[in-house]
Amino acid sequence: MTAKRAAKKALRRGKAPFLEAEGSRRAGTSAAVFPHAPAAADSVAAAQCRLASPADDAATARCWLERGVKALLPEAPSSLIDQLWHYGELLRRWNRVYNLTAIADWPRLVTHHLLDSLAIWPFVVPAKRLLDVGTGAGLPAVPLALAAQALEVPLLVTAVDAVAKKAAFVQQAKAELALTNLTVAQVRVEAWQPGQRFDAIVSRAFASIPEFVALTRHLIAPQGRWLAMKGQGAFAECAGLTGARVVVSEPLAVPFLPAARTLVILEPKAWDTSSV
Repeated sequence: MTAKRAAKKALRRGKAPFLEAEGSRRAGTSAAVFPHAPAAADSVAAAQCRLASPADDAATARCWLERGVKALLPEAPSSLIDQLWHYGELLRRWNRVYNLTAIADWPRLVTHHLLDSLAIWPFVVPAKRLLDVGTGAGLPAVPLALAAQALEVPLLVTAVDAVAKKAAFVQQAKAELALTNLTVAQVRVEAWQPGQRFDAIVSRAFASIPEFVALTRHLIAPQGRWLAMKGQGAFAECAGLTGARVVVSEPLAVPFLPAARTLVILEPKAWDTSSV
């Protein structure tokens, strides 16, 4: 079995190892092995959702969520969709008062927040301890914790943010969604000493890649990986990178989201024992 076929098979099971840079693969390029329908199919599905409810943004968004979750996590139970929707309702309610996110309309909340967060699932599922830095409204921490709970995957997620209202919201979401696999902390990550290191650290709209690595270097396990969720041109951010190397820059296909999305995966160059 080729590496690509093995990856596809693993992704269909909901499990996949961290991608390694293969001998002939340059960091910054990779084969598309993500189990997702092509963009043309997205357009047809989006049109069908709109035709089903042309005047109802919430119904359209719900349709997108159902189809998107089916594409990204085909083995997930329908309860995951209900939980994700509940989280979206909670976020919209809090956002009216606390301004947690600039994107709160149902269609974009589904595509830019929920499905965008779930698109990295195959790359985090090998981890046992995942840290989401600068989680904001709980993205991607809450959708990933919900997916792990629904699929009975032993993933412990920690969400940190320095802003009190954001940490408070994620704590409330944890309580309302009964997320026993989620821990929330209001801290400045550069000064945080949790006692245990993480084998995966993810960021989404937190900082540049070099700054992300520098601020969390003391939190990464020796064999851990950084996962930087970025848009187009993400690889250019790595020009001033020190203390880490790019394993791969992986394009992500997010259902119903035409914008380019990229996951940059990095690993420590050499373990610094002085920080232990």
